Amino acid sequence: MKERSVKRRILFVALALLLALTCTACSNNEEQSRQQSEPEISQTEETGMDKPVVYSVPNGEEKSIDYVVTAWTEKNGEKQSVDCFTAKVGTQSNGTSSVSYETMSFCTLDYDFSSTLYISVTPSQTHSSAKVLPASAGAEYEYKDEAVTLSLNKPSNLSVEFDGDINHNLFVFAGEYDEDKPKSGDRGVIYYGAGTHDVGEIKLNSNQTLYIDGGAVVYGYVKAENADNISIMGSGILDGSKVDHAYTGSRKRMVSLVKCTNVTIDGVTVRDASTWGVVLDRCSDVTVTNHKQISYNFNSDGFDILSCTNVLIDGAFLRNYDDNISLKAYNNTDCTGITMRNSTLWADCAHNMLIGPEAKEAEYENKFSDILFYNIDVLESKENSDFYRGVMAITCTDNGVFDGITWDTIRVERMTKGRLINFRYSNDYGTYFGKSVSNITIKNITCSAKTASDDYIYGNSASPMKNIVIENFTYLGEKVTHDRFEKCARFVTLTVDKVEKEY
Repeated sequence: MKERSVKRRILFVALALLLALTCTACSNNEEQSRQQSEPEISQTEETGMDKPVVYSVPNGEEKSIDYVVTAWTEKNGEKQSVDCFTAKVGTQSNGTSSVSYETMSFCTLDYDFSSTLYISVTPSQTHSSAKVLPASAGAEYEYKDEAVTLSLNKPSNLSVEFDGDINHNLFVFAGEYDEDKPKSGDRGVIYYGAGTHDVGEIKLNSNQTLYIDGGAVVYGYVKAENADNISIMGSGILDGSKVDHAYTGSRKRMVSLVKCTNVTIDGVTVRDASTWGVVLDRCSDVTVTNHKQISYNFNSDGFDILSCTNVLIDGAFLRNYDDNISLKAYNNTDCTGITMRNSTLWADCAHNMLIGPEAKEAEYENKFSDILFYNIDVLESKENSDFYRGVMAITCTDNGVFDGITWDTIRVERMTKGRLINFRYSNDYGTYFGKSVSNITIKNITCSAKTASDDYIYGNSASPMKNIVIENFTYLGEKVTHDRFEKCARFVTLTVDKVEKEY
């Protein structure tokens, strides 16, 4: 009995040792597999990440030579080289179908901000001045020895500009590292790791996640219809450059979600949309966070929200040639409960924030209500046509009923060719003039740039605009009064800082 007991113990120990060795081998294999697709991450439980995760421009992608960028942390002074991607930005339209462009740069890196992140930016061209926008981001920086050095203590999306050059500037996207990100092979996940992927159409079904990891460039577009619980996430790039860009061609929307619910879009940079960027059509319960866009083509809207309910866009950073966000009401369905906040908008053409004009279906009053734009920075507003100008715009056509809309805490830092307010009735993009505009609030507005044209608040005799309230509006350092609207307001009841007046 004693001898058998000893043998049993020896056998148990041998089996336990074999199991431990097997688990170690599996763990090593899994770690090697992850290292093939992910940058090395240095961190400890006590102090967090030691250095940021930087993403290389993959083979086959054009790397910007306009900037030398390095990054390091307060914990670890070892400097890392940061690759810069390129992106086309629109400069001038021929008025009908095509846009000329220049090429700017952007870089992406992620960190947990457990200590200060330093990023040094040195342009290849000579220069004598620099600035970092938006100013409200509060990013500390030093301009010295021909370089800008940023000191960041939180995730930040910034424009670094030298000598006022806005067509060859650098966007820095410093995001929060996702410790829980999925990997290839996870159930319900369509995963793209570092490298280039020419995939065309990506279709999402219910309970699926599209994850585009940092350093990945996915050439394609995303579609989903009647899907629930879907996500589009990651630090990578969704690129539309291989889609037909011709005005009369088969252009594709970059993200087209129709009748979807419980949608999450987090991170991801959309580059070079051939037409509308992110389109939500009759969707509900949508949350968009830290989403970036850079597009130059004709009709390259940022967000088109069509007859949706309960949509939150938080922390977006958009540079598009057309409207950055446009709200519409189709299909006998209202557009309500829409919020954009804590975002930065740059319109190289058209509007920054537009509600209307599309409000079709003659048998139904399409309502635009419970809409809020809050804490928005506008880095550019540029448009030649008087009709399309407007940082804050309402165009009321067909059966449109606009009621309960607020712009609160809007900062405008640059306006090349634009106007701040453009509220009007129109039959453009519709059949006839819209029904009503009322209960609109514009407050805590700061414009530090001279506008190219006056504001425009025009109702009509059949349907005057009612209860348009303006509070705490500062233009070029001076408080705005009723005098500003004497020549540009008609058929409207306008209250400026509690003083009501009819025009």
